[in-house]
Amino acid sequence: MVDLGYAYANARVKGMKSNLLGSHVFRELMQVRTVDEVIALLEQTPYKKDLVEASRMRSGVQLVDVALSNNLARTIATMGRIMPKHASGLFSLLTADWERLLKANSSAATAKRNCSSKNWPRQKT
Repeated sequence: MVDLGYAYANARVKGMKSNLLGSHVFRELMQVRTVDEVIALLEQTPYKKDLVEASRMRSGVQLVDVALSNNLARTIATMGRIMPKHASGLFSLLTADWERLLKANSSAATAKRNCSSKNWPRQKT
């Protein structure tokens, strides 16, 4: 008997795969010279929403880092929700390192935001 939970999760993950950047985008990203050009290229991809959201509080390299981290966190959370219940423990085990890294990055970003500008200078773009 086919487990429909796995079939559903598999179909959703295959659909999410279409949001991954293709090799042509990576080739273009390797050709650019500035962070602003990287951002402009990524704004033409499914990452645009994350870049727009992150741009409210970040710029330059931090903008790209936060946007991509937020996208990864949302993707992992979505995959965790669609996973069949009996596979959720294994999925949590497989993604534990990523989740710790994302939480650490989030905590560091919050700490930077809470520090005064003379204690934590902004990175110039």
